[in-house]
Amino acid sequence: MLATNEAKRQAQNNIDNCVTQELDKIDKLIAEAISNGKFSICNDGVLQYKTKEMLKSLGYRIETGSQYNEAYWSISWT
Repeated sequence: MLATNEAKRQAQNNIDNCVTQELDKIDKLIAEAISNGKFSICNDGVLQYKTKEMLKSLGYRIETGSQYNEAYWSISWT
């Protein structure tokens, strides 16, 4: 059985990896939107808390919501 400090470390590593992957995906979507002359992107699903905080710290506006029990998010830079 894992010690609690090791379990916590592994859980934090998994969170960090998910955030990194999510930011990479968003970075590509933003680059594509910019090349198409757009000022926002949106997608279905939920953003990780750390992802939202990182984007906010960079000046992006984040909106999240739910319609018909389906989560969505929007990121803009206007």
